[in-house]
Amino acid sequence: MNLTLPANENKNTDIDVTLAVICAIAKEGETMTFTDIAELCGCNQSYIQKLYAKAIKKLRKNNALLGYEG
Repeated sequence: MNLTLPANENKNTDIDVTLAVICAIAKEGETMTFTDIAELCGCNQSYIQKLYAKAIKKLRKNNALLGYEG
């Protein structure tokens, strides 16, 4: 059986892998702009901003569930 992902799933997987690599090799205190990250991931800046906003929202929700405020 040959399983293939839809084109957008392949792109999302590529972005996930690229983000994981960036995290693994980034030096402590090093910062990158959304544009820098988007160029490395092969997508546009607005997509990276949406991922960031979604991640922050998820972290805030999890922190609230754990009783952390802020």
